[in-house]
Amino acid sequence: MSASTVRQSLPPVDADTLLDPVRAAAFWTGTLSPAAHLWLLVGGLGAGELPAFLALLAVNVVGLVAGRGHAD
Repeated sequence: MSASTVRQSLPPVDADTLLDPVRAAAFWTGTLSPAAHLWLLVGGLGAGELPAFLALLAVNVVGLVAGRGHAD
């Protein structure tokens, strides 16, 4: 079976089909990452934890923005 025959037998794939798992992962990352914020805040937010807190905050925002179309 040649490569062109395999290519012809595959169904077409649109961008939404490929992006659905990425959106789902981003949505759940944005939804569940505040739990890590709680651990940092309960333990006390000193100067050493500030970069980790800001990084988690950035991950949270990126996850929420990237995953906003997950339920559509």
